Amino acid sequence: MAKRLGAAQKLITGLGREKVRWTEDRISLLAKVDMLVGDCLICSSFLSYSGPFDFSFRKKMVYDTWRLDVLEKGIPATTEAFRIEDLLTSPVEISEWASQYLPTDELSV
Repeated sequence: MAKRLGAAQKLITGLGREKVRWTEDRISLLAKVDMLVGDCLICSSFLSYSGPFDFSFRKKMVYDTWRLDVLEKGIPATTEAFRIEDLLTSPVEISEWASQYLPTDELSV
């Protein structure tokens, strides 16, 4: 019985630490949900209009024009560390591209 109580105590302690992490993750996800409108607007613009252009022009359109325009208009969007590939791909997909010798930069999504 003492062995079971010890194991139960370790489990409860471990889950207590997880509660802290889950709470932090929840707060982070709620903040991301608020920014989703502007981020999706930028991504949909990217998918609709940037196809025929090269990397440098795509980068200028996304970061210097559209993103700044969205922020100036007060539309909630990620202000720091915005990366278009975070919404359009996953790290697994990017790894698959690399294994097939495709570009893995952020604007070759």
